Amino acid sequence: MKIKHAGLRLMMGALRGLPMRWRQRLAHGLGPVLLQLAPRTRRRLDENLALALPGLAPPSRRRMARQVSQHICQGVLDSFWLEQLALDIEFGDEQARAILQSGGGASVATLHMGCYEVVALALQRLTGRCSTLAKIPAWLQQGEMLYGRVGIDCLDKRQPGAFFRLLDAARAGRYIALHADHHGQDLPVRFFGRNTRAPTGALLLSALARKPLLLGYAWQEGAGRYRVRFETLEAQPPGRQGAALAGALQRLYQRLEQVIRAHPSHWDWSYRRWRPEDQPCPEALRARSGSQLGLEETVVGLDQIQGQAAAGSMIFQAAPDQRAA
Repeated sequence: MKIKHAGLRLMMGALRGLPMRWRQRLAHGLGPVLLQLAPRTRRRLDENLALALPGLAPPSRRRMARQVSQHICQGVLDSFWLEQLALDIEFGDEQARAILQSGGGASVATLHMGCYEVVALALQRLTGRCSTLAKIPAWLQQGEMLYGRVGIDCLDKRQPGAFFRLLDAARAGRYIALHADHHGQDLPVRFFGRNTRAPTGALLLSALARKPLLLGYAWQEGAGRYRVRFETLEAQPPGRQGAALAGALQRLYQRLEQVIRAHPSHWDWSYRRWRPEDQPCPEALRARSGSQLGLEETVVGLDQIQGQAAAGSMIFQAAPDQRAA
């Protein structure tokens, strides 16, 4: 294992010395090769494209899959040298700009587009107070240093209580970047016209910390250059009622779908996003609508993120006056 890690460090050291454009060419050549070597991933990517974008003919889906693999591979390489990336940051509305300039903190939902860490990087450059949650691979020793070199406070989601440390950070006025586009068990949602379920981590942070909810996303515009956009989703934090959270989640996913349709080759289509076991949304929403999201139900949502029911209970015991939305 030590030999493997040493070899990886040597390889990354060699790649670090390459010009950005050379690394981009390497990624664009390597991505399609890796996709061909992973038939299950390739099949799932093609199936997802066919489900979500039925108007794409098979040859177009294959071209799209190739582009997706290139952008993902480039994003992975770029994540090792975040300090070298050039960011062009824009705002979809003046409220988003004001929230990010206020220093009061916010929960920022983001997507797996391009380099997955770029939104957190943009938040850190804008505010100097960004925290995020990531599943750092076991083979990547001292993976937190990738974030630490650019000032991002990154918590390993496998650490006990990591989500609740993020909650404390949000309450202290930090800006929290959380991916919101993968499958989760928290709440049902409609996505590209199909039933699925989604994680509510970014929404729960907003609701529990009483902070605004923003959307941040990025796409590659060249070698080592990304455009990052921030938009206001909920200027006032969503309520803790089941219907309020479900409504905010659906609005988030409607916007995610629009963003992905605008930049389809930059989103990671290879994940198992639509699953047959997902319950139909209408019945699930009717069962939950109008009822206060109680302590046990909220802990279930947090448990999907961190598996810390006891910590979830402590949140409400510490702030009983905030039970109501």
